[in-house]
Amino acid sequence: MKLLKTTKRIAALGLSVLMAASIAQAGSLPKEVKIGGLMPLTGNAGFVGVELRKGLDLALAEYHKNLPEGLPSIDVIYVDSQADPRMGFQGYQRLVTRDEVKVIVLTYTSVAKAAAPQAIRDKTGMMNVTQGPVTELGKNFTSTLPPYSMQGLAVLKYAVSKLGLKRIAVIYENSEAFVAAMENLRDVACPQVGCEVVASEEIPAGATDIAAQVTAALATNPDAVFPIGIQAQTIPVVRELHTRDYKGQIIGNGELGAIISAGSGNLIEGAIYPTYAYEKDNPDFIRVSKAVMDATGKEATQYLFLGYQAGQVVAGVMAQMDKMGLEWSGDNFIKAQIAGKFSTIMGEVSFLEDGRIVEPMTMMEVKDGKGVAVGKVLPEDLIEK
Repeated sequence: MKLLKTTKRIAALGLSVLMAASIAQAGSLPKEVKIGGLMPLTGNAGFVGVELRKGLDLALAEYHKNLPEGLPSIDVIYVDSQADPRMGFQGYQRLVTRDEVKVIVLTYTSVAKAAAPQAIRDKTGMMNVTQGPVTELGKNFTSTLPPYSMQGLAVLKYAVSKLGLKRIAVIYENSEAFVAAMENLRDVACPQVGCEVVASEEIPAGATDIAAQVTAALATNPDAVFPIGIQAQTIPVVRELHTRDYKGQIIGNGELGAIISAGSGNLIEGAIYPTYAYEKDNPDFIRVSKAVMDATGKEATQYLFLGYQAGQVVAGVMAQMDKMGLEWSGDNFIKAQIAGKFSTIMGEVSFLEDGRIVEPMTMMEVKDGKGVAVGKVLPEDLIEK
């Protein structure tokens, strides 16, 4: 009988030790984690990646300065994608195979698509600072920028409800992301808010002679013209409208804000576009703006703020993983990201199951060549019904 009791005590002790070890393993993150930064750091798009890197590094420096007990330090290994799919894929392979990262912060949809098949096989967590169609990339992809579909819906809601604009002429770049954005405006957003796409004129990617497309669009007598494309494509469109002394309304997605950053805001005077809802009285906004001004003598760029927000989300996901008792992996990073809510420079954000971010957006009007806030669209208004 005594031997039986001793055996039971040993068995119970062994079980408790195993349970404790299991709990500790399930809820413990390593002391340090490595993530990748796959961004254009040179070439025509180098400015974007450099600014994103500055913002990401600044946010993570603040995270390390006040590192909560039990959370890991974060080492970012940057690789130059040059915004080129081939170079981006090579960079992805280097980060995963040589540097053994499990999570990558990246930008440019073309790079994300090039890496997507391998990233899915590797179960790498891929967090995009991009506006492209994240839902098409895979369950291990999320985006920290509202996609073009959400931006289009937001600006159309404002245009219809506040300005009474119902006949929309779209002039769009024929690259994949912008074709999808045009189709979403025509088939989803406009029917939802009560407007109509009366013209959809296609511009070949890289083309600058767009007189014929503008002529065809204006011939439909639209209430507003909606250019869709990267900055290099939208500037020729709005310049052509400006040359023709177009007096109608211009509306667009966040790419219109890049025209102001390029110093061409005079071409889109009065235009309406959505941007991210950082506020002048937001403590993060004030602190980051001051830090950048003190260090460089220049105002912080939109891309730096976006990088900063990405860093805040990464830091927040670490706390969420610890809270959920998750081990360090790409799958678990995405799981925690979708499960949590995060306070950022753009307001409180969350993520849908398909990887899209939900965050407040501010409607901007161009006045004297600069964007001025004229309204706000709440997160619940950004989700397509």
